[in-house]
Amino acid sequence: MRDPHYRLKGSALLGGGWIPTEYSGVAVRSLSRREQERYLKDTVQQVVSLSPKHREKRRVHQRAAYAPVLVGRFADGRTDLSLNGRWLFRPGYEVQRGEDPADPHRSDAGWHVMDVPHFWNPVRNWLHLQESGLPHGGSGVSDNYREQEEQRCDSSTFDHRRTTDAWYRHWIVLPQETAGKRLVVTLTLLRWPQRCRSMACVRGNVGMFGSFDVDLTEHVRPGKNLLAVHVMAVEPDGSAEARRQVARAVSVDITNAMLHSLPHGMFGGTEGGIWQPVTLTITNPVHIDDVFAQVRTDGGDMHVTCVNLPAHP
Repeated sequence: MRDPHYRLKGSALLGGGWIPTEYSGVAVRSLSRREQERYLKDTVQQVVSLSPKHREKRRVHQRAAYAPVLVGRFADGRTDLSLNGRWLFRPGYEVQRGEDPADPHRSDAGWHVMDVPHFWNPVRNWLHLQESGLPHGGSGVSDNYREQEEQRCDSSTFDHRRTTDAWYRHWIVLPQETAGKRLVVTLTLLRWPQRCRSMACVRGNVGMFGSFDVDLTEHVRPGKNLLAVHVMAVEPDGSAEARRQVARAVSVDITNAMLHSLPHGMFGGTEGGIWQPVTLTITNPVHIDDVFAQVRTDGGDMHVTCVNLPAHP
């Protein structure tokens, strides 16, 4: 197409969704210049972001309301405790050279507060026309959803547009009864390359889909413990080779970047954050680690994996 704005010309089009829809009272008429300006204006651009003064005021208020997780009574066999909720958050651009955000002795009074599970930047589910030049970023009937996401992120106390990586902190207070128990934290379905640290425990994981388990048993004690997680989002590749179209799927242009990036499902691929539930599991040293059932038409086999920690024969 020689005309880059061909989508804006032609006959009126109604619908375009995947679900059959009936319309009534439909009328087509010309718009006045004033009406055109109003409808073509991006509604998201009308959202007023918080001023630096209001951001800091909100941050101080949210930080004061943050509370550590207090682990109370738990079952003798196995207990799964949710760590979802408000975590401390520090965007990468605020981390100073030489600073270790995982150091439990370093103050986090100046940190932000972030919901877990959630992304720190706008979610773009199946919105593939953000750079199409169309009104409202090509989001069409999804414009309300896009505006909702922009409003959510613009109301944050940090600049989500500058945040390509971030540190999460969560303080966990363990009772004396956890001594001698096995403790594992599961951060299910994290984003891209990241580290999880609890005192001296360091683990890494790459990808968006998959569990990220960390055995904390030898690194935590009854009392106050710090869980620190570093998450990195993928920065968009704006090169011509990455944007080159190599195929087409229904109404979506398939680019090199889509084919060679890590799997990200229906998401845009640049989202970042702990976006699935986080669980702390407390078990006995001797415990069932995994169960696998293999069924047949005439029966089946059950494989049970039991674990006995070396420190507890």
